[in-house]
Amino acid sequence: MIAFVKTTHYYSRVIDDNTLIGSAQKALHEKLWLNSEVLLPKYSEQGKIGALFRSLECLITLHQRKLEKLKNVKSALLEKMFV
Repeated sequence: MIAFVKTTHYYSRVIDDNTLIGSAQKALHEKLWLNSEVLLPKYSEQGKIGALFRSLECLITLHQRKLEKLKNVKSALLEKMFV
């Protein structure tokens, strides 16, 4: 929820649209905040988004392991070249 509140979409819809004209400092009053609309994806879409992030995590982990192996091979080859 905190991440959503920090988005420009939320800021423009709730704060900019509800700021009094002529006010130099933007503020969001409790009543406006409690009545604001929060858009969230459907539960099935949330599951798909979660699955996407899990697969990305696995892919990143695999690439990190591959990188570590390549670093080990590189250091071993350098040791053989420069004894």
